[in-house]
Amino acid sequence: MDLDDKTFTICLKNESIASQVDKQLDYGTSLGVRGTPAFFIGRVAGDKIADVRMVSGAQTYENFARIIDVFLK
Repeated sequence: MDLDDKTFTICLKNESIASQVDKQLDYGTSLGVRGTPAFFIGRVAGDKIADVRMVSGAQTYENFARIIDVFLK
């Protein structure tokens, strides 16, 4: 799929969209995200995150499986 340059430029100039992007960027930064991709793998207990590990960068299947297995034990 190709990027529609015209639509993208219009979107970038939309203050409402820019505000949403800024909020998401601030939220990610507050969680420690410094680049993409970033993944959060963990457990939820009730309605709260009990344990979580952030994984940055492209990962192999084996690495994801190893991290997930730790949480499944």
